[in-house]
Amino acid sequence: MPGFHAPSWLAITPDNSEIYVVNTGNETVQVINASAGVYPNVGPMSGGTPVTIVGQGLGNTTAVRFGCLPAASFTVINDHEVRAVSPLFVSDVKINATLGQNTSRTVGRFYYLQDSVMTGISRTSGPLSGGDTLTVTGRGLITTSEVRFGGVSVTPSAVLDDRVTVTVPPAQAPGPVPVTVVTRSNSYGRAVYTYTNPPGISSVTPTSGPTSGGTPVLIEGTALAFTQTVTIGGTQAAFGVISSTRVAAVTPPAAAPGPADVTVTTTSGTATAPGVFLYT
Repeated sequence: MPGFHAPSWLAITPDNSEIYVVNTGNETVQVINASAGVYPNVGPMSGGTPVTIVGQGLGNTTAVRFGCLPAASFTVINDHEVRAVSPLFVSDVKINATLGQNTSRTVGRFYYLQDSVMTGISRTSGPLSGGDTLTVTGRGLITTSEVRFGGVSVTPSAVLDDRVTVTVPPAQAPGPVPVTVVTRSNSYGRAVYTYTNPPGISSVTPTSGPTSGGTPVLIEGTALAFTQTVTIGGTQAAFGVISSTRVAAVTPPAAAPGPADVTVTTTSGTATAPGVFLYT
């Protein structure tokens, strides 16, 4: 476009209807109309998306249609701008504006997106420090712009239609937070991620049993709700989580008598009680 004098930067109005260009050559600001069209041009099938129609001669608009359906509502702002709300629909369509009584013309195209659905997350807990790689699964996720952990927004590292990969941010305190996926279809999937402290072991009872294994033991401590593995003497043991402070396990066989370490591993770390169980 001609007429600029050493333009240095530009700013676009929130409704995308005008562009302000700063000319450093003559210290002026030049205003130009944005290209004719519809902004934004995507939204959910459920409708309700506010769109701005930009063009020329729109001041006497009397109707706006998305395909064959009338807009849920519309407002004429001026001769260059009309604001409308998309109706419920199931396909991408042309947007037509009726000018006066009889003249109708296509002013843009609007694309209806599949509603986004979250079906799960790859892990449901982790340490306060964050840093874990988490995968959100679902459908209609290709337009994901952010993933929120409570009030913390994170930009995805990879986005596909059926999965989104993101790095878990740190948290200030332990506890559950909602995980929310925000997409361009304005649909929100939701799951729960729990931040936890590292585990701790305070006692193991009973403290002895035969080398043949099979002894039921109760492990008591802190932050045990998300226990992943229990080992006794370096060998994995069958276990079950009772509560955040108690885990039941069954001792595995041992090669020889003697003391054995008890180790509990959770999604937030590992705790070991050295030699607390004696094989006899």
